[in-house]
Amino acid sequence: MSALGDGPDEEPIYAEIEFPPRCEIPVGRVEEALTEFLRTHQRPTVVKWQPVVE
Repeated sequence: MSALGDGPDEEPIYAEIEFPPRCEIPVGRVEEALTEFLRTHQRPTVVKWQPVVE
């Protein structure tokens, strides 16, 4: 699963790894998700998720 965010519309490439479109979320949301994950040890619910298609 990958985060579902506002952009970019094209598949971004970071460190030579392709990610799905619309996978970027604000840093504040990343912090919330990390805090939730550390508390629950489950996939955070504060982030919308999208399946990764290979």
